[in-house]
Amino acid sequence: MSDFRQRKAQERLLDGQQALAREDFAAAEEALSHALRLDPDLPRGWMLWADSLDRQGKQLEACRVLGEALSHHPDDPTVALAAARARAEVGQFGAAETGLLELHRRWPREREPLAHLARVYRDTRKWTRLAELLEAALAGEFRNDAEFAMLLERCRTWRGERSSPRVAATSMRELLLAEYGAVRFGTAPAQPESGPWYSTNQCSDRDVVLKCDRQIGQD
Repeated sequence: MSDFRQRKAQERLLDGQQALAREDFAAAEEALSHALRLDPDLPRGWMLWADSLDRQGKQLEACRVLGEALSHHPDDPTVALAAARARAEVGQFGAAETGLLELHRRWPREREPLAHLARVYRDTRKWTRLAELLEAALAGEFRNDAEFAMLLERCRTWRGERSSPRVAATSMRELLLAEYGAVRFGTAPAQPESGPWYSTNQCSDRDVVLKCDRQIGQD
């Protein structure tokens, strides 16, 4: 690749970064896509492009961009982790699990791949795998990890090994779950009882209010 193309790619990368900082997403994506056409060997460019899409709620597009980034940078752990997280966000759990398992195998002392793998198992209700993963983590490198310990206790409850302790609700969704047993509550999909269960289904406090309002109107 010529020095000119590399310099131009870096210039467009900087343009995209500056546009993203001022939340001009259209300009950011135009600049970043141009930079990557000139030089696809720019992991930072792929990450910024995906970040721009994600901040607009375009998770599927962000996942596609990170998948393409991974094809150019298969050995970059930062790109691999971002791609796995994006795949989990859009419900591509099999691909996410595969990527996270490989990252955990290569870097067993790194917490982030392990934590995201645990969340994938939680969101797909693979309780046995989740328990085994957490038990191994807590028996070794992460023996003092409070979050993993709490998740393991919950996993044992979900598996029916012990009764569920009462936990103080920290969000409207958790309050509805504790008080009314609402296990799926959100605005998407349109028929929640038939859709997949995973943490990234939309369920902000605003979503809960809208759903309640819609349900009251139907009643």
